[in-house]
Amino acid sequence: MKICPQCRQTYTDDGLNFCLSDGSILDAAPAPEAKTVFFETPRVTNEYRPEPQFQPPAVWQNQQNIQPAQYGAVTRQNGNTDRSLPIISLLLGVFAMFLGCFLIGIPLGLGAIVTGGLGIKNEINEPNRFGGRGLAIGGIVTGAVGLAIGFIFLILFMAG
Repeated sequence: MKICPQCRQTYTDDGLNFCLSDGSILDAAPAPEAKTVFFETPRVTNEYRPEPQFQPPAVWQNQQNIQPAQYGAVTRQNGNTDRSLPIISLLLGVFAMFLGCFLIGIPLGLGAIVTGGLGIKNEINEPNRFGGRGLAIGGIVTGAVGLAIGFIFLILFMAG
């Protein structure tokens, strides 16, 4: 864009060098001022969040809100459930796997399966009192593997 210094007429044709009105030499027109662009506030992508300070648990907790067991039912607080049968099942299953080659894996495997089943049954019937479903399932699986190993060695012993 060019402008005439005399008459202040502007021309958009950059090929013109002289004003068509008065013949003056055209000057380059000043560039229009750039407008300021305002952006929105950027969103925070890496916000600093300090870790919460560790507070040790209180030694004494107020026990007033605990209701006594109704109708003779035993309720356990804080996950203190009886896991005896599932633990016994898992131990029997592990021993059945390792001692299966001595044919003692058969009774140990049967014991693991039975005690694991009883442990699951107890937890289903009384979930507040009994627990350890995962241990019982592990005992059943390891007991079955030990039972299978015992039967395999029994068949090999009878055949040979």
